[in-house]
Amino acid sequence: MRFVAVLFKLVLIGAGAIAALGVAILGVAAWTHSNVAKAHGTCEMRIMENAIEQDKSSEYRRACMKSHGYLMTGDCFVRSFSTASCFVPRWAVWIEKIDF
Repeated sequence: MRFVAVLFKLVLIGAGAIAALGVAILGVAAWTHSNVAKAHGTCEMRIMENAIEQDKSSEYRRACMKSHGYLMTGDCFVRSFSTASCFVPRWAVWIEKIDF
């Protein structure tokens, strides 16, 4: 009977640890998304302030986002998209990115 109680406590502790890890991962994802949107907004403002032409704005946006530490995903590069969701942090090594 005592073994079952100890086993039950270990299962509860393990479930709590897994839940805490899940919350931490969700927190990091939300924080990263917020920072990408903020950096993208900053780059958009620079494009408007400097009156950069439409055909040059995507190259400027990519360079600006790179200076903030974000690289464009390969899929968005091929399709010529330039929204905030097209940029990911450099540390996300598992995502295909364009770095030039």
